[in-house]
Amino acid sequence: MTTLVFMLEEPSARAALEGYLPRVLPAHVDVRYLVFEGKQDLEKRMARSMRAWRLPDSRFIVLRDQDSGDCLVIKQRLVERCQEGRRSDAVVRIACRQLEAWFIGDW
Repeated sequence: MTTLVFMLEEPSARAALEGYLPRVLPAHVDVRYLVFEGKQDLEKRMARSMRAWRLPDSRFIVLRDQDSGDCLVIKQRLVERCQEGRRSDAVVRIACRQLEAWFIGDW
């Protein structure tokens, strides 16, 4: 069984994904959520969390809002944290501007 581990900056991202992912992922994919207390906490603790993860066949997906930052700089910083966590195969995605915009569009 494959496990997708979503590393998220806030509980609302988890709530959004919990409503969406079961509709698009196959039943044999196990989904886990590591929710942090904001983007600074995510960036500070993600490498350590990745190194400590022991469940085999796990793939990490890091999801963070762009907010007002430069998405290329943010992504590069997160990729570096993944490498520190020995998970250079992690997928990093920046939600432009916020995750909620992926679901409800631009008002």
